[in-house]
Amino acid sequence: MSKLIKIPLTLEVGLTKSIGDWEVGGVASGFLRDLDGEAITPQAVRDAIPDFMASRGADGIQGGPLRLHHDFWTRFLRQAIDALNLPRDVQFELVAAISLPLGRVTQIWVDEQGTTHWKGILSQANPISGIIWQLLREKLIHLGVSLGGKILQTQAGGRDRLGRPCTLITAIRLDEISITDNPALSLS
Repeated sequence: MSKLIKIPLTLEVGLTKSIGDWEVGGVASGFLRDLDGEAITPQAVRDAIPDFMASRGADGIQGGPLRLHHDFWTRFLRQAIDALNLPRDVQFELVAAISLPLGRVTQIWVDEQGTTHWKGILSQANPISGIIWQLLREKLIHLGVSLGGKILQTQAGGRDRLGRPCTLITAIRLDEISITDNPALSLS
């Protein structure tokens, strides 16, 4: 059975462009209990990184996909696009872009404290990426990220890095990092 892993944390914008790239990054996991009472072990993330980073997008950039958060954004953006009264061809282009990756994760690593960090590039070919980039640059929204994938193994009765009881996720398949406006977990 597939289950989406929801461990949203922070998304930071690299406001300096290098070679025209829209660089983003932040913290994706902190070995802390989430709202579902689960915590991904640092080793589970470390073990999942090679397969995640081995994928390559149509743009040729190696690394796992950076996507819009699950279904919330899809519903919200479709309603917003409809409300704009844009020409139909523009509406179709924007709606199609919702399901495409926003970009690629170019680096992901787990530090000594068990915190998972990541860096990525938003695709300038996806018009939704441009909207998100502009909102982040203007500091109009604060977004988090969520590790998305399949839980392969758990251990009941565990404790997160703060010693709180939780179910430990000890093996995962990492499929995406999703941008969300509704973090289930915060490091602050």
